[in-house]
Amino acid sequence: MCVRAVPEGLTAYRFRDTHFSFSRTLATVRSRSFWVREVPQSIIGCWMVWLPAVTLIYCLPGSLQIPLFVLVSCFWSLIFNLLAGK
Repeated sequence: MCVRAVPEGLTAYRFRDTHFSFSRTLATVRSRSFWVREVPQSIIGCWMVWLPAVTLIYCLPGSLQIPLFVLVSCFWSLIFNLLAGK
């Protein structure tokens, strides 16, 4: 999940950072630094949050799984915003 979702999310953030310009976003996404530095950094961050979280979530009773998933999702969105934002 992280391997596919992270580049798409980073591309969306780059689209916002380039003031919604398709050509500048495409140039940014095609750059080497995007695929060598930003994507792996964010994928590792995703794994560090979601692997332990999913393990813990599935160990809990069903009535606690959704609330904990929502909390982890909020936490991940804050971390991803820090990783992807400039």
